Amino acid sequence: MEEAISKDEAQLALRMIHDQQREVIAHVGLPRWYWWGVAAAWVAIGVISDLGQAWVALGATFLFGVAHSAVAQRIFSGRRASRQLTVRAGVVDRHLPLMLFGALIAMGAVTVGLGFLADADGAEHASTFASVIVAIAIVGLGPQVLTAVRRRAQRNLDA
Repeated sequence: MEEAISKDEAQLALRMIHDQQREVIAHVGLPRWYWWGVAAAWVAIGVISDLGQAWVALGATFLFGVAHSAVAQRIFSGRRASRQLTVRAGVVDRHLPLMLFGALIAMGAVTVGLGFLADADGAEHASTFASVIVAIAIVGLGPQVLTAVRRRAQRNLDA
């Protein structure tokens, strides 16, 4: 026969569960290689675009899209930031894939805008310049998107 637990013991157990949930939420994210890979591909497409053959740049962009979609369907859930832990889907914001897709579209628009501005200013390698600026933003700011997702998950946990 089980003994009844006290109110203090129950509160301690609930606090421990809450702390473990916070630890799991801290693992929500994307692997570091993802950000560096996207940034490197972004610069490569910019360089290819500056080389002059529009069909090659179009093909490289298409290949990037295919490769990214293959990778994204596995990691965009934010549930597999490391091999040590897979986070349950309910812990991760359902809007994470949409946020990341929107960020990719915005980065494309920024790259095109910067490229046009650099070209109008007479830069010889406007696409490369624009893609390097955006690649720096990808590596520097990309993980911040996941920080926002973790904060939101923490707020949902606390609610």
